[in-house]
Amino acid sequence: ELISATMKKVLYFILFIFCPFLGHSQNPQHVNFYSANHVACIIPDGDFIWYGTESCLIKRNVLTNQVETFTEENTGVALKWITALALDEKSHLLWAACDSGLIRYDGISFVRYSVVWPTFYQNSRYVRDVSADTMGNVWLALGEYGIAKFDANGFSYFNYTNTGIPNDVYQKIKVTKDGKVWAGTQNKGLIYFNGSQWSTYNKNNSVLASNDIDALALDSLSNLYFSDGDYLYRFGTSMQQLFYLAGTTTYSGISIDKQQNVWLSDNSLRFKPNWDHYWCLELKKYNPVTGDTSISLVKTNYEKNIGLNPVSACFDDHGNY
Repeated sequence: ELISATMKKVLYFILFIFCPFLGHSQNPQHVNFYSANHVACIIPDGDFIWYGTESCLIKRNVLTNQVETFTEENTGVALKWITALALDEKSHLLWAACDSGLIRYDGISFVRYSVVWPTFYQNSRYVRDVSADTMGNVWLALGEYGIAKFDANGFSYFNYTNTGIPNDVYQKIKVTKDGKVWAGTQNKGLIYFNGSQWSTYNKNNSVLASNDIDALALDSLSNLYFSDGDYLYRFGTSMQQLFYLAGTTTYSGISIDKQQNVWLSDNSLRFKPNWDHYWCLELKKYNPVTGDTSISLVKTNYEKNIGLNPVSACFDDHGNY
């Protein structure tokens, strides 16, 4: 069996790039309810799970397995190229980052807010990541355009032209419940905002082995876990280098489960000696109390499309699976 009993208790499902899903049952099976789409992000919401895809937003009831699909045709809002999802638990709002802006869903209707990109910015115009605090603020990672905050007054933009943060590609963002902001860049390290001042952590002033921060997650105490591709780190009162990952591995997602274990999902292309393309699927688990790590590794032949597709995200449903 592909997934061990321990992992079944921690992860409700594993999301693969071309949408094979694990169903909710005593003996989980793959449920291919929207196999034509690339699913980029997932988020649990009580008895529901939301999936952001390239052409729609999907909501699934984990108890009944009933699926509801939201598209531009049935909502009037362009729900396309959804790259990230976030929940404002206090206001019960779902936020979706998409190709050119931000979408809000209040349980009744969808509203789209367009990012105002500068005229000189002609590169890929899409929101890379989104995160919401409990004070009504939503933070966005805007790639080479920096960071944005959305609140009742609209968008505020932060980049190298108006703050001290470096000029780089901002690809990941997480905000604590009290409004502290963490952002991962492609080449300039980890960015932190305490509400009044911006700080940058990189190879020159910290224990970082690389300046490419490709995954972020917050635990229940607002400790930040993140990866630079080489190591897993924790930032509580200070930055700690926890353990070596693998220099050729790209960890596209980090999730914290109910027991505060840290799970990392690997989405990396590797080669056999005969140069056949093989996707290596890896879930790595880290226990912050004991320091123990464990790995589950599966290889599939991607060229022949045999088996399962690469892991693009993972999460814990805080239940029994």
